[in-house]
Amino acid sequence: YFMVPSNEYWALGNTPFERQKTYKDLFERGPDKAFGERLMGCVKRGWPIAEKKFLESIGVEAERIAPQRGRGRPRKTATENPL
Repeated sequence: YFMVPSNEYWALGNTPFERQKTYKDLFERGPDKAFGERLMGCVKRGWPIAEKKFLESIGVEAERIAPQRGRGRPRKTATENPL
């Protein structure tokens, strides 16, 4: 066969009805709060959400993703503003 169902697929259930119910329950329950917050943060910033190994395999350096910053321009320090 060209395509074979994955182990995750079979873990949902042995019959089509079991798999359908399990899949539906997964969507009704939704992701846990921590994952949901991480996902939304990445979506808002345009960052990829993946394991470090995968990011490196496609040429994205995970460490180069900019950390979250405050809104607006940085404030000038006293040495930058002589007034």
